[in-house]
Amino acid sequence: MSGIHPPRQPLDVYPGTARPIGVPHPALQPAGADVARWDEDPVFKKISGFYREFFAISHLCAAINRSPKTLYKWETSNLFPLATWIYNGESRNGRRRLYTRRQIEGVVVIAYEEGVLSGTKRFISHTQFPARCFELFKQTRAVLPEPIYDWS
Repeated sequence: MSGIHPPRQPLDVYPGTARPIGVPHPALQPAGADVARWDEDPVFKKISGFYREFFAISHLCAAINRSPKTLYKWETSNLFPLATWIYNGESRNGRRRLYTRRQIEGVVVIAYEEGVLSGTKRFISHTQFPARCFELFKQTRAVLPEPIYDWS
């Protein structure tokens, strides 16, 4: 039995898996699958006399390929900024987070640049993603979306 040894894993593999480092997890969808469709069904709210376009947390999650629970966890861990606009929902489920198109598109760009969507980085806390998102939301907090004048 001295000649039988278990095969060794290469050094570029995560411990306990056979997936090489830097390769996205196979259970995750490809990065472009839902990114193109995240803005199909916006939420319109009347602010200052005009309807304006907003997006729910589900739209943001579809754009960055994460679940709403992940975003809630990031918010409580102070890794992602709180929503700028919050309104009380009609249902008994509570409040709704609203984001602007500019905020979501900015988060998607930051996620690509920091490797959050590519699967090459393991934890967002090891990237500049949280700091850059906080800066983006700080810049866009006071900016309302463009009004929709021909509402019919």
